[in-house]
Amino acid sequence: MGTMRTIMVVDDEQALQDTIARYLAEEDIQVLAAATNRDAVSQLEDKKEHEVELILVNRQIPGTTIRALYPVRPGEKTQDLQETFLFKPFTKQQLLSFLHNQL
Repeated sequence: MGTMRTIMVVDDEQALQDTIARYLAEEDIQVLAAATNRDAVSQLEDKKEHEVELILVNRQIPGTTIRALYPVRPGEKTQDLQETFLFKPFTKQQLLSFLHNQL
């Protein structure tokens, strides 16, 4: 058995948080939920940053009304993954292949 991986999802939509947690429970990926960026920062301080491999942040695609989850690596100042995002809504399979590419 490998160790459980941990990601964080920053999104104020409770239903989305629940769905992602449910999708990933079967994949041995723990999901930390944060409603706001401030909430995320305080949780990361508590958790020791290195335990969280990836943070998915709910953002609007600039210039559109489309929302997506952007991947951010803890401790990274720059956003190198800017072109990579997961459009909402998404299927379980889309989420899993997205995370597979990121982790």
